[in-house]
This record gives sequence, C-alpha cells and structure tokens, in this order.
Amino acid sequence: MNVWGLRLKPSEVDRVIVLLSENVVAIGWSDADALLKRTLSKESFRKILSETYPSENLANALEHTWRFIREMEVGDIAVIPHGNDVYFVQIAGDPYCQKDASETDTVIRRPILRLLNGKPLARRDLPEPLKHALAFRKTSANLSAVSATVGSVLKKVAGDAGSPLTANENSRATAAAMTAWRRAFQNIGRTDHGFSKRTIWIEELSLWLDVGGWERDDEHRYWSGLGDRLGSKKTRNLIVEVNPPDGGPPKRWQGLTARDENGTVWILHSGEMNVGGTRIQLSEALYGTKFPRKLVKLKSGEITPYFVVARITADDMEVVRQTARFVQACAKVRTRITDASNPEFIEAQGNALLLEESIGVTTVPAQAAKAIERVHARIWHAVRKELEEKGYKVANQRVGSLGPDLYTVGHGTCCLIEIKTAFSASDYMKAVGQLLVYEKMLKRRYRKILILPKGMRDMARAILATLDIVVVDYEVLKSGVKFDWDAALSA
Repeated sequence: MNVWGLRLKPSEVDRVIVLLSENVVAIGWSDADALLKRTLSKESFRKILSETYPSENLANALEHTWRFIREMEVGDIAVIPHGNDVYFVQIAGDPYCQKDASETDTVIRRPILRLLNGKPLARRDLPEPLKHALAFRKTSANLSAVSATVGSVLKKVAGDAGSPLTANENSRATAAAMTAWRRAFQNIGRTDHGFSKRTIWIEELSLWLDVGGWERDDEHRYWSGLGDRLGSKKTRNLIVEVNPPDGGPPKRWQGLTARDENGTVWILHSGEMNVGGTRIQLSEALYGTKFPRKLVKLKSGEITPYFVVARITADDMEVVRQTARFVQACAKVRTRITDASNPEFIEAQGNALLLEESIGVTTVPAQAAKAIERVHARIWHAVRKELEEKGYKVANQRVGSLGPDLYTVGHGTCCLIEIKTAFSASDYMKAVGQLLVYEKMLKRRYRKILILPKGMRDMARAILATLDIVVVDYEVLKSGVKFDWDAALSA
C-alpha cells in the first residue's frame, strides 16, 4: 500500500469538499487529457505538457501528472489536507476523463473510497511525523516515508488499515455467508404474513428479503431479492437482487461475499442494476449515489470496488439496518429513472431517506404471530386500482421506507395515502405522523387520506379533520373491497 499526499486545488481554487462529495479526486491540467492514453511514455507526457502549457513549469507539471496517472495504484491511500482538517481516501479505480468538468479544471479524475466514513481528522491530533509530511506545498507528494504511520492512524480510528477484502471464491464460504445473512433476517423478521415462506418481512423497516435459488449445470444459482413492499411475486416491489456466484470469480454475477483480514464476512454488490430493462451502474455520477464501498481482491489479483450490502456481525439488527440502507440507495436510483418526469418526487425521496437515516432504528419489538400483511396488500392493490380507474397516476415508489403507502402525481391536487388495517389509537397516531411529516418532506400541500376499516369513532374522525386528514372507510365484501371515497378525491 502506497501513500500519497494530494492538494485538491486545481487552478488555485479549493475543490476539496466538492470533489470528495462526488467520490473522486482530480489533478488539474485539464487541457492535457491526452495524457490518459495508456501507451504513452514519460517523454510523451513531457511533449504533450510542453505543447499544451508552454508557459508553465514543465518539470512541475510532469511530476504531478505522471504521479497521478501512472504511479498511483488502486488500493493506495491518499491523504488530503484541508485547513485544519485532514481527509483519508483510497484510490478505487483508474484515471479517467470527465469532459464536462473543464470549467473547474477537474477533467482528469480518479474514483475514490472515502475512509473513516468520509469524516476528517483534526491535523493537531495526528502523529508528528505525519503532520510534518503534510507540510508539502505542491499539488502532490509521495508520503511513503510515513506509510506505516498512516496505517496505524487508520487502524486506531477505524480498526481498518485500508486493506482490500478477500473475495470468497469457493462454494462453501459463499453458502456460509448467505446463510448467516438470511439468519440475521430470520431472527428479526417474520414469515407468517400469508405470502411465500421464503420471504422474510421486516414490517418496521418496510423491507423484505427472499434468499433462494436452484441447481443448474452442477452449481447452485443464487437468487436473493430485496424489496420494500410485501406481496406476491407479481405485486411485491423488487428493488435489487444480490446474486453471488457459487464459487469462482464473480464474472457476470453482481453479488459477492468476502472476508476481511479479521475473518469478518461481508455481503457485497457490484452496483449493476436492471431498471426497466436498462442496465445501470450505481456508481455513475448521474445518480449521485454516495454509498460506502470496499475494495475487494480477487484470486486473479484484480482489485475492484464493491458496494457494501451488510457486514455480518453478532448484532442481527445491525445487519438488517445495513441492508435496508443499501436497498434505500438502490430505490433512490430507481426513482430517478422510473419517475424521471417528476423531479419533486425524486427530491422528496432523497430528503425522506436522509430523514429516516437521521432517525435511525435501534430495535424491532417482539411480535406475536400474525398474518395481516396479506390483508394490507389486498387493500393496497384495491386502492391503487380504483385511483387509476379514476384517472390518477400513482408513483412507482413510496416516499421513503417509513412514509405513506401511496402517492399520486399529475392530477389536480396530489394525494398522500396511508392504509391501516385496524383503527386503534396507535394505528391512526402512527398514520398521522407519517402523513404530516412526509408532507413536509415533499415541500408542498397534499390531500392527506387515511384509509381504515369501517367503524372509526366520530370524535377521532373529527380530530383528524382538524389536521386536514380525510378518513376513507373500507369494507371487505365477497365481491371485493368497497371504499367510501365520498368527497375525499374531489378537486
């Protein structure tokens, strides 16, 4: 592991925070992007720079561009001073050209992984040898003399010296990792919801996991689906699949299991998703995904970044929470594609996920066996069908994982709709919170509708009316579900 110093100040403009927020570093000298051609010699670098920047110090330009493009390797650590703060990142890929960044002189870039959760350390708290090494004034510096110091700092703060994970490339290790992942969900969630017993449902997080597969060509084909709405195979909302190979290199498989130097197991994802028949990559700048990744070393020697789905620990709830965060990041990207014509909803999704992350989830209370989710799913689909028959367009995603069940767009006054299959105080108090809080996330007024089984008392109904929440009763009949919309959907 090599260590480098970088000052992200192309054209003498501080770009540290902006570039790190995009998970990249940049070198400057943007008009010389021809330097990225892999076959160029150092003498060719010198010629291109002298012709492109004839008035600049040639030795200085050659030193820093050659170091950034050729000497830095995937897995190396870069230390970035910024005032009284110091950031630590890991080089996650080869240099590339970002043509539309010429105005900021950041065309020549490299992808990074931000270490220490992206947070800086105070310069004053660093060991003296490292503080002294960071006194360099130029664009970059070779900090190999303090590589051991940097490693000890990272290990002390994060318990991780930045070493790549090792991919599990045998069937036994892969099976053990997938079993441990499913077991964490089983210990928290439920399968008594009336749908497939393979589907584990975490109601409080609106999250399900289905780990299955089949035997084919003398190997096990994993199929591991994750989604945020319970239902049948046709109606549940599949967000992302995490399918590792049954041993061997990942090749076309987007899932992977790996272990770190302490033997801890990780469930990972390459970031490739199928959205409406189009293959997209979570790491593309277009989608703005700022989600943690880890470098993984394959048996072939290749080192490549993978998104973290979950780190298997003794805390089952933490495993589930980590998985939920990954699913939310994938859902956000799906929304940007499937609801591209609705920028307000895309923004709301992002704000909702930030809110839910800040709230956090610490526990899921023990629950008696129950099978009411099938009822909820039946009502949900009946509501959606009636809304569409009335000319409403229903958004493909809910507003975050904790928000109301349905959201309509593009039909007069839009609606936020929450469904409860019971009308106890706790049911409608929770619904009120969902409707009011997520209306704020959407940054405009909505018709807020609470759908409940028939029988809510008039006093509670009147109180909800003062909060601008309309109650719609429903009855389950042999012929289907009957809703008393009354004036709830009037313009």
